[in-house]
Amino acid sequence: ATEKPIHPNDHVNMGQSTNDIFPTAIHVAAAVSIQASLIPALTARENVEVPLYVGDQARQARELAQEMLSWVGLAERADHRPHQLSGGEQQRVAIARALVTRPGILLADEPTGNLDSVTGQKILDLFERLRQEFGVTLIVATHDPAVARRAKREQRLLDGRLVEPASRSVNGDGRSQTKKLVTIATEVT
Repeated sequence: ATEKPIHPNDHVNMGQSTNDIFPTAIHVAAAVSIQASLIPALTARENVEVPLYVGDQARQARELAQEMLSWVGLAERADHRPHQLSGGEQQRVAIARALVTRPGILLADEPTGNLDSVTGQKILDLFERLRQEFGVTLIVATHDPAVARRAKREQRLLDGRLVEPASRSVNGDGRSQTKKLVTIATEVT
């Protein structure tokens, strides 16, 4: 398989093997959500290895997973299972798992939503390092104004549609009904 990036206008031949398509596609984008969604029976390192089991990197899975855990500051926690990790540590394992394939785009849905403010800021700092060191484009969906302020660009969604940035819908308790879609990264080309 080649390491050629997939372009949105690329066409896939119906007879083409998934082995020809998937190893390349896995490098395009990855996702992190509000829940770390780690596999409870696996260690942190094994959770990070999972995306590597498909494609050409399976033989290097352990080494690449350990490298990514080191990058997020969890090398010493590699053999711990999710229940032995704090919420912030679990989220960093999820980020390491998303990044181990070196995607060009990371989609993050409320990545700090279940974290205290200090840990949330550490995750946002980690995202900034991603942008600087790996050139990853981050697209973050959030309701948190502090997260949105860190963005290079901000768009607002209301009822599934983009609305003008100045527009804001507020319900009776003062909470915004507008979900913010922010890009904390390089521009997508």
